[in-house]
Amino acid sequence: MALYIDGTADDGTIWVEQPVNVSRVRTVTVDVYSQQESFNRMSQVAFFAGKKPRSGLEESDFDREKDIEDHSGWKTYSYSVDDLSGTVTLAIGMNVVWETGVRRYFDDIRLVTE
Repeated sequence: MALYIDGTADDGTIWVEQPVNVSRVRTVTVDVYSQQESFNRMSQVAFFAGKKPRSGLEESDFDREKDIEDHSGWKTYSYSVDDLSGTVTLAIGMNVVWETGVRRYFDDIRLVTE
């Protein structure tokens, strides 16, 4: 999945979402590609798993703690969903921090049961 967000005016978050049954799932992983490692924090993985708010998801609902530019090439990011059960909304995307346009690639989203 290729995500692009134009953050030249400010920060923002872009994502895809779908309902997922996580009853037997312990962890969700996603591979993210960064063209180059940088000490500048430009973008972050945006992750959400849980009950979707009535008004819909917004930037503050996401876990945005993991910087994307901390590596070069592909890296797997992992998120625990041990405390959830049943069908929840799973949303994965990108938050832009730096005021620039950012394109990142996401692949191989996995629901890990062990």
